[in-house]
Amino acid sequence: MGSLLNNVFSRFNTNYGLQRVEAFMSKNMNSLGASLNSVKNSIETIRVNIRWMESNFNIVSFWLQENTNLFRNIKSDDFIDFDQIF
Repeated sequence: MGSLLNNVFSRFNTNYGLQRVEAFMSKNMNSLGASLNSVKNSIETIRVNIRWMESNFNIVSFWLQENTNLFRNIKSDDFIDFDQIF
């Protein structure tokens, strides 16, 4: 059960997700047993994910917006010279 919880929870990357997992842990503390450590590890992973998002989301989002614009008007039968683009 611990690995299932970890797989689900460790993908969260918002404060809301963090609060939900912390609330889950508080509510189920006595019944989690050995899975408690997995939930605690997930909470740490969520905190790392939040910091990553705060540091990198805008940069990555901007890059994707700028670079995907290159391909918006290209038709499927157009020749694309990637050496010219990159």
